[in-house]
Amino acid sequence: MSIELSELLFNALNEQGYLFQEACEQALKDIERRTGWEVRAYEYPVSLWGQDTKVDIVLHAKRQSLPELYALVECKRADPSYIYWLFGAPGLPYRDALCSTLGFKSLSPISSAQPLQVKPLLEQLRFEFSTYVARSWQEVKQDSHKRVSTPQNIENAFGQVLKGVGGFAQEQLHQRCKEHVSIETFFIPVVVTTASLYVAYYETKDVDLSTGKVSKDKVLFGPQGQPAEEDPWVIVDYGVGENVAPEPIPESNHGVDPAELQKHKTRSIFVVNSKSLVDFFSRLQIVQ
Repeated sequence: MSIELSELLFNALNEQGYLFQEACEQALKDIERRTGWEVRAYEYPVSLWGQDTKVDIVLHAKRQSLPELYALVECKRADPSYIYWLFGAPGLPYRDALCSTLGFKSLSPISSAQPLQVKPLLEQLRFEFSTYVARSWQEVKQDSHKRVSTPQNIENAFGQVLKGVGGFAQEQLHQRCKEHVSIETFFIPVVVTTASLYVAYYETKDVDLSTGKVSKDKVLFGPQGQPAEEDPWVIVDYGVGENVAPEPIPESNHGVDPAELQKHKTRSIFVVNSKSLVDFFSRLQIVQ
């Protein structure tokens, strides 16, 4: 093999994000005993509304009590030009992590001749750590004389992980209907990235309506009175449509008010810096 070909193949190996995905899987396997989360599948294929997709990593919480928890992980190696992910949290304080997520609850039938009754759920689960809840997101480019930010790659990661959650939940729902065991199960979307995470904290009233901008002295990138600091993870409340949700609005809901309907279309996504994988999954425990 020539030096030129060897260099070409080496560069190709590092160009895509497969190595990062494999490294995340191995790291999560190595810490299963410490976190209580077990790797159950890798590159798991699912379908949603006739469209095929894959879940990078499927984790299952090794806990005895209900509800049962799955974490569906999308691995996203940041573009070398965009190594910072910035999240906007206007007027939102640091608080407990409330995760609006998809799930279902099944009740054992009275007799084996009766079908299993399954109820789709959209619940807010409370986890034991605190985090910012972001309302906007963008990748920030270094050393650019043109446009310095774009939300698109982050949006793509969000769409991908939610399609995976939708397809996986739909498959689990179908499989559980074959059983006669009561169960309550939820599916938590997680995006793991090499990007450094920062949160911009500001008040909406300080944004100038004539320009749509805010002055530098009105924005913080860390705790008040302290310098900017990187965040290990954030949570994003993300709106979804029918293409990434099995049942965004229950058939029993006949309302037309968007304010009422929106809560059925909101999914929470955890965004985690890859250096914080151990700490994140060690803390990802429900507060009963």
